[in-house]
Amino acid sequence: MSPVERTDFSGHEWQAALDNAKAMTEKFGFEASALCSLAEASASPRRFQLMIDALAVHQASHLDDKKDGWDLLVENVDESPFTLSEWLEAWELFNDWLGKRNRRANFINILGYLACCGQYLEGKAVFPAFCDLLEEMLEEYGFEGSEPCP
Repeated sequence: MSPVERTDFSGHEWQAALDNAKAMTEKFGFEASALCSLAEASASPRRFQLMIDALAVHQASHLDDKKDGWDLLVENVDESPFTLSEWLEAWELFNDWLGKRNRRANFINILGYLACCGQYLEGKAVFPAFCDLLEEMLEEYGFEGSEPCP
């Protein structure tokens, strides 16, 4: 996987995101290879941090599950026509969409919605950009799996 093009962010912003990820690694046992994959696929420290936070919240609430959040994410990425970088971009867009509506959703609900977007394309010859598809799906169908922010 080649690193995605990064826009203008300071080394300090990346360092802060990586330091936080390291703390999550120690707390939840994230593998260094997973963090490296996420960092390489993230176009910004914010995008990287959003996924680290989502994975941490999922891990904290599902410690007895057999599949951790990273495994679920990779499984869904592998079964879709989109790259990890595109998934992270779509995750950020979805997070922003929820935030504008003062809503939030759990990791599994967001992951499931994004997976459904990918499944929608089965049998189609031409694929739109993941974010374009997500915006279209949100506009057309909305999202029922959220709750108001506290």
